[in-house]
Amino acid sequence: MNINEVYSSESKYLKAADLKGSVQRVTIVDAQVEKLKEDTKIVLYFAGKTKGVALNVTNARTLDDAFGPDTDNWIGAVIELFSMRVSYGDKMVDGLRIRVPRQPQPQQQAPARAQVAPNARDRAMAPANEAPPPTAVYDDGLDDEIPF
Repeated sequence: MNINEVYSSESKYLKAADLKGSVQRVTIVDAQVEKLKEDTKIVLYFAGKTKGVALNVTNARTLDDAFGPDTDNWIGAVIELFSMRVSYGDKMVDGLRIRVPRQPQPQQQAPARAQVAPNARDRAMAPANEAPPPTAVYDDGLDDEIPF
């Protein structure tokens, strides 16, 4: 038996237990300042969801890093909600966390290979059915002997 099912209080705020181990991708549609007990917190609301998320400092800083400190800039942002074990006082509890999903990186094309003058290695590695590239022949009139 799960005690969260027995003692669930209908709250308008999402808890880590509500995720049941899943990751939820959501779009922010509103950010409001609300009074919760003795605290004042920013509460996010999402498209198609009834419960909001009251932000702790960690989650607020995550959004600040990604979208800036003005909550108006958070509207329309896609984020992921997930739970993880966190330290709360002197014990470990499930905490609700926010992350910004990674954007797929565009595939970079390999740089074009520079054209270089053919050398002996290129000729030796050329396929048998392909003739080696022609080599330039010139006579500069200099003696090839190196004086030491």
